[in-house]
Amino acid sequence: MAQKKEVKLRAFRISQQLPITHAQIALVDALNTKLINSKAKTRMMQRNANDKEYDLISYYNFDNGTFFGVNLRVITDFTSPQIDYILLESQNFSLEQLEDGHAPNTVYKSHYYFCLNNTYIVTNLPGNSTIIGFQTYLNWLLYTATNPYEINPLCKSTPDIKLSEIKEVIFEDDYAFSSYRRSPHDLEQTENKIFDIAYGALRTIFNDITGLQEEEMKQVISAKLLLSIKKPRNMTEDDYQRIYGALLKPIAETEHLQYVSKSGQRFSSEEIEVSSKVNIETTEKGFLVEEQLRQSMIVFLNNLTI
Repeated sequence: MAQKKEVKLRAFRISQQLPITHAQIALVDALNTKLINSKAKTRMMQRNANDKEYDLISYYNFDNGTFFGVNLRVITDFTSPQIDYILLESQNFSLEQLEDGHAPNTVYKSHYYFCLNNTYIVTNLPGNSTIIGFQTYLNWLLYTATNPYEINPLCKSTPDIKLSEIKEVIFEDDYAFSSYRRSPHDLEQTENKIFDIAYGALRTIFNDITGLQEEEMKQVISAKLLLSIKKPRNMTEDDYQRIYGALLKPIAETEHLQYVSKSGQRFSSEEIEVSSKVNIETTEKGFLVEEQLRQSMIVFLNNLTI
């Protein structure tokens, strides 16, 4: 019996701000035009100058207005190629081909799947990563940096939770703002900055604590960042949802966020963000069955009517 793995799919909204004189081009059509008959090597985006890290869409599939793909991150060096030349010259290659020794020296870093239409994208991007990296790659690939596509987390109101009723967002002291996974040192620096703000405020209010050392204070108190939010009366619920999505966009590990309603009720990010959990069969090598995942993603896409 095939083993199954639970996969969390996260949903995002796609938009593009264009001048009035520019005609809107559907995203899926733009990708189709760009990628048709393309080679994998032409889709490799170098993350930084003189950097050996590259992002690329190693495999993709168009189907009835949807685009499914694999975003792969590898380390290579064009002066001494580590990915098999035949793979880079091909239109698509699979993860199995890397594993089977077609590219024995490739340094594999990570990968994730995504499926999009002209309005939404769903992905199994890990929760400790933001969508900013994919947005950067997409605009690089389509040469749309001057009129970029914006991808923001999709948020929802439910019968029990209305976004307009939420007045505060609490960031715990181990949260992270990040466009990529941050190091433990970066997280410690962020925590220290939040603590310094809180410690400074306490010293101003309570003169008695001026004799205490900062390290002593750190042992007995922690700091949180609280964001107060108010919905303008003339703002539509749809616009308010977009603002919430933009707020969450640069935040990694959103499970550390707590939302507080006007009545004092608390909610987690799981209840605010649009996501879905699906069970996908795995191959003997432990890979997800991609066609099964693709179909599950398309079903999720079709159900996004927010």
